[in-house]
Amino acid sequence: MHMKKAFGLLFLITVILLGAIVYCALVCEKQVYYLELSGPGELFFYDRKHDIRFPGKEMDGVTYFFLPSYINTESIIQSSETNRIFISNGHILDNARYGEIQDIYVDYGDGTRIPWKICFMRSANLYSAFIFLDSKTYWDIDRSAYSDASIAIYDPVGDKEYIDKSILIKGRGNSSWQAKRPFEIKTSYDVPLCGLKPSDKWVLLSNYLDPTLMMNHLMFELSDKMGIENTTDSEWMDLYINNEYVGNYLICKEPQDGFSSGFLIKKDLYDSYEKHTERFSINENDNSGFILVFPRNSDADLLNDIKGYITIVDERIKQECFDTELLDIPSFAKRYLLEEFIYNTDSMARSYYFYGNDFDGKLHAGPCWDYDQAGGFDTSEDYFLDYDYSVVEASVNEWGAENVLCWDALLLSDPLYREEVCRIYSEYYPFFEEAVFETIPEYQCLLEQSAAMDYMIWKDSRKKYETYQDNVRYLRFFLHHRLRYLSEMLSADVNVPELNLSNNQRHTVSFIFPGRENENITVNDGDEIRESLLPQYDPKLYYWENLDRNYVYYSPFVPIYEDTRYILETADQ
Repeated sequence: MHMKKAFGLLFLITVILLGAIVYCALVCEKQVYYLELSGPGELFFYDRKHDIRFPGKEMDGVTYFFLPSYINTESIIQSSETNRIFISNGHILDNARYGEIQDIYVDYGDGTRIPWKICFMRSANLYSAFIFLDSKTYWDIDRSAYSDASIAIYDPVGDKEYIDKSILIKGRGNSSWQAKRPFEIKTSYDVPLCGLKPSDKWVLLSNYLDPTLMMNHLMFELSDKMGIENTTDSEWMDLYINNEYVGNYLICKEPQDGFSSGFLIKKDLYDSYEKHTERFSINENDNSGFILVFPRNSDADLLNDIKGYITIVDERIKQECFDTELLDIPSFAKRYLLEEFIYNTDSMARSYYFYGNDFDGKLHAGPCWDYDQAGGFDTSEDYFLDYDYSVVEASVNEWGAENVLCWDALLLSDPLYREEVCRIYSEYYPFFEEAVFETIPEYQCLLEQSAAMDYMIWKDSRKKYETYQDNVRYLRFFLHHRLRYLSEMLSADVNVPELNLSNNQRHTVSFIFPGRENENITVNDGDEIRESLLPQYDPKLYYWENLDRNYVYYSPFVPIYEDTRYILETADQ
């Protein structure tokens, strides 16, 4: 009997101890965060579980903390034991009110209290990537050589996906090499980052010129749905370099990733073309031509063979020949439709890919690539904003006929090819409509909190409107008009639904004349200001520039989604 009691007591003690161990493990695992003071005037947000200190970024007298998706809104933000942090009512900061400016003070324990304004910004739904550079900063990364670094990637709930203490990173891009920089990284081995297919070479697109942050991903998804081979998969992430937030990025793979046979070339021009040695031109233009992307470091014979093949293709197309033996017609038609839909003004001039395989002897169009200056957001010329304009003509106007492939325009003049384009458009039209009416709103919900952080630190990028939501609204407006344009141009038997994007507000549009009284008009939200409503001015001598946006000008094709101020500027003579 005593033995049974002893065993029972021992069993009870064991259960209690195991329970205590599990409880302690859960408590220790709980995500606990601290605000810490490090030196005069520096606040850090410390994530104890992942051992990451996020530096505060001071803007306009407020210290902002840009936090990843996995930071739990239910978690307590405590003070550290030293230099206790209080909110203004004297209590320890116990709740993060995201997006709100809060008044706190630092108590040094000696009666000294320093007031502070802080604001917590938090992403949602996205992976977080932390890159740590060896004795370098974000601004030290260049495009000429790789730098040593390490990386840690966490999923949206904070679970570790990948850690690599020996990666390489460098800058990349041409026109995309802006203040917010795109990067290329090499991992130690093939790995499926952010849930994507495995690779050891990755591209981090900054999308700095795309205020919606979504056009590249949208077009990759559409391209894949339409069956264009070798389309990269992609995923958004929040990127931190040396623990400092640098923005919303799109991780993907280069077009040549996955090619193991055949060849891949891209049409390009100017410095992007001239810096490559494995290149060729099929005309006398030394500023424009094709770059051999795969295979690299090939012999001269292969390059000459490809040049001869592309020359034959060029001659056949210029003979207005619908050659199904030489061209993979479906891929040409699909890529053309994608370029027209998104209104890619680099189309047929830059980053325009073609490939040949070892199976059918045909030239294929694709993979699709580089859409961050599309969708009506390039404001350098009025025809870039005209949703009823052909991208073929827009590209020629921008780059010059000598620098643009004429293949799409010539093929469209062939009735058989045009019929095939119309057939494919009608077949895949539901995907285009879905993009405008469903996919883009879904992307907006996914990206809104990350975009709010990105907009805070990259205020000088080319945004058409102040808010992320209005820039996305404009993209939907523009692409809806592109659907109408394509449907009418191809005489396709499809019905494009109406799209009402107005919020039923009214906006004031001010026209500022230096040296004279300003003129104001009031318009409905979503209205386009036609030229008949403008104050009288000579368009040959002057133009209207948006006073509150960089590189944004008056256009009769741009809807008004906010109060707007235009100032009259002298045109270059």
